[in-house]
Amino acid sequence: MNLAPPGAILGNFTINADQLRRLKEMASSKSKYSFHCSTIAVTYAYAWVCLVRARGYPKEKHLYLKFPGDCRRRLQPPLPTEYFGNCIACYFVEAKAGDLAGEDGFTTAARLVGETIERLKHDPLEGMDNWPEKYREIEMQQPFIAAGSPTFKVYDVDFLWGRPVKVGVPSIARRGAMSVSESRDAGGGVEIGLALPKQEMDEFGAQFSLLCV
Repeated sequence: MNLAPPGAILGNFTINADQLRRLKEMASSKSKYSFHCSTIAVTYAYAWVCLVRARGYPKEKHLYLKFPGDCRRRLQPPLPTEYFGNCIACYFVEAKAGDLAGEDGFTTAARLVGETIERLKHDPLEGMDNWPEKYREIEMQQPFIAAGSPTFKVYDVDFLWGRPVKVGVPSIARRGAMSVSESRDAGGGVEIGLALPKQEMDEFGAQFSLLCV
């Protein structure tokens, strides 16, 4: 399990719809490979690369990104219509720190995430017999964890007193993870939440602003 260091502060970052469009165009135009460049692919890739550059890992270090995948609509045979609950699996992306921190790091990360999502669509439970062993092995490497997705539509939840003003994921402060949701105010945008030491948060923010110009 990842643990946020003592004294970590919470930070929130927004990527608006226009920035997402430009990130998709950047990833698609620079990649030598064809892949589905979705909102979630560029969001996860963008945050991952910013963090890698902020932390300055050794170039040869293998890094992992862990993110959830919603399997409910992709199972065969399909779940019954009255099914109430989630059916979420975890997926991993691996890359060397040097490849992510380099000039084409964002494009590389977006492609790797996009290809993993495409495999999820075709067979969301592929290799599930080996999942426990695989998860334990990768968890030892302290992957960067993405909690949530814009597709979960957390700001559409209404318990009869209106839409949420702000949705947060408190567990990111305990696990050193990243929360991701759709943006409440920036239509078509996404919100990213992080728990990092102040200096690291400042470095992440500088990278975030640099990539998103």
